[in-house]
Amino acid sequence: METFIKKLIVLLSIFISASSHTQAGNPILETKTELKAVVALNSAQKEVKDSVIKEHLEKIFATTGWYPNLQLEVSEGLVILMGQIENQDTKDWALKIIDKTEGVIAVIDKLDSSISSDSVLKPAQDEVSKMYSQAYKKLPYIASAFILLFVFILLGYLFRKTTQVYLTRRRQNPLLVKSIANIVGVFFFILGFYFALKASGLSALAVTLLGGTGMLGIGLGLALKSTFENYTSSLMISLKELLRIGELVNINGFEGIVQSVTTRGTTLLDYDGNNIIIPNTDVFNSPIKNLTRNPKMRANFVVGIGYNDDINHARTIVMMILKKLQPAVLGDPEAIVAVDNLGSATVNLKVYFWFDAINVSLIKIKSLVIQSVKEALIQGNVTMPDDAREVVFASPLLIQNISADLAAGSSLKPPQIKPAPSFNIPQNIPPSEKEISGHDLENEV
Repeated sequence: METFIKKLIVLLSIFISASSHTQAGNPILETKTELKAVVALNSAQKEVKDSVIKEHLEKIFATTGWYPNLQLEVSEGLVILMGQIENQDTKDWALKIIDKTEGVIAVIDKLDSSISSDSVLKPAQDEVSKMYSQAYKKLPYIASAFILLFVFILLGYLFRKTTQVYLTRRRQNPLLVKSIANIVGVFFFILGFYFALKASGLSALAVTLLGGTGMLGIGLGLALKSTFENYTSSLMISLKELLRIGELVNINGFEGIVQSVTTRGTTLLDYDGNNIIIPNTDVFNSPIKNLTRNPKMRANFVVGIGYNDDINHARTIVMMILKKLQPAVLGDPEAIVAVDNLGSATVNLKVYFWFDAINVSLIKIKSLVIQSVKEALIQGNVTMPDDAREVVFASPLLIQNISADLAAGSSLKPPQIKPAPSFNIPQNIPPSEKEISGHDLENEV
């Protein structure tokens, strides 16, 4: 606008000067001279103005430090951009500055459009730098959060041990004591984790973790359903004292000694020394046969005596042996010797006796009783015949008294042995195949 006013003033002054010169002398000559002077003045003003625009823009771009490879030229109000700009953001900023510069008519873009790998990675580098700066500022808070978490973990360990010692003195079930002590330790850990998040400045995350997060909580609940069920079952097993360490139990056909009840399952040690881990949900929902909760256990075995033997005599011998083996064999409840069934060659007596399952092994006491009863029956002249067996021959047997025939002087013929059957093997097959064929045929016979 100022340029237009200046030009208007110059034209008006020329017009006034021309009018005065027309009255004084040669008007045409003087007017041409003034017009030439005005054109020269306008050209000088344009050249100065272009240089001013260029100098002004170069100073701005140099101050930012973002355009080391930028070159610009200004001609007749046109700004020509050459060289290279690192990224699109700095290019857009430069164009805005040029548009706001007074005297600029238009911008001619002759920039190199290729983008270097540094410019592609620049946003990521800026973001990493920003994160690093923020982390560095929060470093003292993070350190204090870790220290706070460590303190709570230490407190949880101490309270867990104290609870375990206190409950051990008051209760007999170590499984329940262990479960309660673990709950105390987990409670202190969760509390310490919450306060650590608060101390590190992550209050929103702490509240979210403490209150649960809708769908995430449901998803985790479904994914860890079996884990939660096993843990709850372990608490119920401990509270109801269904099992104790060292007890001999039978669960779902698995028999062994209880070693531990963890959050996942119950561990049994079978007679072969193998560890059997049964999920707690199966233990809690299945029938449990506890073989040692009542220390008195009954064992039995069968002994067969001959039909000609006195049953009462045999019973007396067996009862005498069971009394001699006391206290390994319990007198209360009393042992029983009863007729079980009549076999093919024996009268089978079934012997029932009781023993202390906690202090006496079932296998050892049963072996000792059977061995003692067998020796006593033999000494008491009680027979224990083998089962009768009937052998049936398909053809009649010829019985010949060879010694009597020799004494009578009869001539004996040796038994006729039939020769082995012969087979004709073709001669046109290889020797190895002959051997195979003959062997197969003999096997078939």
